[in-house]
Amino acid sequence: MVNKFESRRFKDLPRKYFRKIAFSQTIFTCIAIAITALTARSFLKSNYYNNSKEQLQNSLELIKHTVISQNISPIYWCFSLKNNKGNRYTLVDISGKVLCDTVANELEMDNHKYRPEIKEAFESGYGTIIRKSKTLNKEMLYGATTLYFKSDIYVLRGAISLTQLNKTIALMDNSIIIIIFPLMVILGLFSLWGGLKYAIPLRSLFNKIDKMENLTPLDHSNFVIGLNDEWALIEKTLDNAKKDLEKHVEDLYIENEKISKLMSSISDKILAIDKKGNILFANEQFMKLFFQKVYSSNEISNFKIWELIRDNAFQNLFQDVFNKEKIKKVKNFEWQSKYYFDVIINPLRTYKGEVTGSVAVFHDISDYKMAQQMREDFVANVSHEIRTPLTAIKGYTQIVKNLVKNEDKAQELLDRIEFNVDRTTNLFNDILQLSVIESNRVKEKKKIKTIDFTTSIARNISMSYKSKNIKLSIHADDNATELYCVPDLTEQIIKNLIENAYKYTHDNSEILVDWIYESQRIHLKVKDSGIGIDQKHLPRLFERFYRVDASRSREMGGTGLGLAIVKHAVSAQGAKIQVESSLGEGSTFHVTFPKSP
Repeated sequence: MVNKFESRRFKDLPRKYFRKIAFSQTIFTCIAIAITALTARSFLKSNYYNNSKEQLQNSLELIKHTVISQNISPIYWCFSLKNNKGNRYTLVDISGKVLCDTVANELEMDNHKYRPEIKEAFESGYGTIIRKSKTLNKEMLYGATTLYFKSDIYVLRGAISLTQLNKTIALMDNSIIIIIFPLMVILGLFSLWGGLKYAIPLRSLFNKIDKMENLTPLDHSNFVIGLNDEWALIEKTLDNAKKDLEKHVEDLYIENEKISKLMSSISDKILAIDKKGNILFANEQFMKLFFQKVYSSNEISNFKIWELIRDNAFQNLFQDVFNKEKIKKVKNFEWQSKYYFDVIINPLRTYKGEVTGSVAVFHDISDYKMAQQMREDFVANVSHEIRTPLTAIKGYTQIVKNLVKNEDKAQELLDRIEFNVDRTTNLFNDILQLSVIESNRVKEKKKIKTIDFTTSIARNISMSYKSKNIKLSIHADDNATELYCVPDLTEQIIKNLIENAYKYTHDNSEILVDWIYESQRIHLKVKDSGIGIDQKHLPRLFERFYRVDASRSREMGGTGLGLAIVKHAVSAQGAKIQVESSLGEGSTFHVTFPKSP
């Protein structure tokens, strides 16, 4: 929370910033104009002086050339210019004595041998200097050059008064002041306008910063720039905003991880997409079933839903939600003809209420649908299976009453009655056994001797099939002589598998029962050489009352529940069952029991 002190400072900042910008720009502008004016003045003055020096030097060279070429005495030439109102010329001999001066009385002038320009002329041929004349009491520009006339050596000096030059420079200075002052005023106004232009948006920025109430309070001790600098306040505020944002992002990441783990642990299938079909989220259960592959969160976001699921019915689920912007519920949604779901799709909305996507929860009811169908089939089949033998019993009984005089015929009918009664009894026994297995009651596991246990069961079964010449072989590996299991359930497995083998195996054939130890597990293998099973029947082989050949099964007294009992007895122990069969080549059933503790 920004405290009151900081809030007041933020409110004062735009006005202070405006004054600072306006003041600094005005000062910098004035300094720049002043420097420019002084530079121009210096340049003009220097240029004027240089032109005057060059003009004076050219004038002296011209005079020297004229005197020498016309063989005019320098002294005579100098005196001829006496009282001339032009430039001042002085003639000095080698000793420094002034021989002639066109302006002053040479007799009253002192020795000029050590005057700077004279001395320089004797040394290098030409000398120049600006200094104040003692004779005329004026600032003068002096130029001196050596003059050789016959056997004599002179120095011819010229002088130009700088009074006019100084007047010109003074006039230029006045002109500069007259021009610069309004220019400074105009540029100052532009500076004020520029400061105002920057201060207005900055004030808006400060107001927004001042309203950032959830920021961490400013720590003034860490300021690199003083508190009087508004940019320091902005910098620190943005630093705090960055820290808060990073913390917020970290918190969101942690929350996202929690939600992702939670979603992954939910057994329902969950999918979220946006209106463009981009996948926002899919939990692991959804991807395993619908994509057949689990993608990472980064990978899944690169796909659109129709790239992975090409099904119009599936696409329409979400399209209805986007069009109507309402929750949609779908019962018994079918997927690939073997999965069924109750689907709830909720629209995803922004804080403004705009729908940007949707999230769907697929509750798997496939087992429920299967159980429901099995119950329906069970009721129908039990009704049919019971009605048939009871009807037969009733019919045969009525016939027996009418044929009591024919004892042979009566005996045959009574046998049929007995067969159907036994069939009905077996049916109810199997139904009862299946009900017991499905009750999920806790059953105690014990160790059994596989050879002895199997032999005892097989001996009882073989008594019912004495008419068939079938050889039954029972074998066990050295490590498969003992099995840790539920004896009652294992007995049902062995009994039904061997009995089925007897039923569908031809005479003079063999049934093999092997107990095999492999991969630290014990496997039961029951192989017959009977009629075999067509591949199309294998997926439904363990369903209740499902018969490959219904008429043949009834003739043999089968109830249609044997393999269903086997499957439930296997599942109740955590085991697995598989079948291999080809039509006319027999069948092999494999039961894999879990590892012993």
